[in-house]
Amino acid sequence: MASKEVMVVTEYDIKEKLQLGAQEIETLKFLVAHAGIEMDEGAQQEFIAQRNAKAVSIARLNEFKAWCAKTVEYIDTVFKHAFNVGTVENFPANVKLKNNGSTYKFKDGAASIVVDTLLKKKLVTKEQLFDKLTVSNVAKASGLKNERLTEMFPDTIVEEKKSPTLIIT
Repeated sequence: MASKEVMVVTEYDIKEKLQLGAQEIETLKFLVAHAGIEMDEGAQQEFIAQRNAKAVSIARLNEFKAWCAKTVEYIDTVFKHAFNVGTVENFPANVKLKNNGSTYKFKDGAASIVVDTLLKKKLVTKEQLFDKLTVSNVAKASGLKNERLTEMFPDTIVEEKKSPTLIIT
């Protein structure tokens, strides 16, 4: 099982890297002021030029965002470890546990038994079950790659593009 590593955030990081300068604050205000605003073509061109002139500050804002995310992840991990000691009764008054519910999964090999039983009792049809399958699950079960399945069934499997991710360096 893969373990999730958390970057250690130091006191120096919090004091030095989690700060924005005046230029970054101004850039952030500029971006906020223009977020979601309908613009005519002239206003768009002006905005693009002003935005692109702020590339260094935008990169610094993105770095700040990444540090904030890592810091949140680090503090969450520290809290989990800190409050894994003792019981809820030992927690400070402002700390409680929230029940996040549960999920269900089949024991190894049990899915086929459950499905076969449901089919025999006519509680579900094969079509109803098949409609819930994903291409990825069929690929895993068959040992084929998604691309190969798409080649085999070009009229029935379509590729849906995910929205692009913004990368700022």
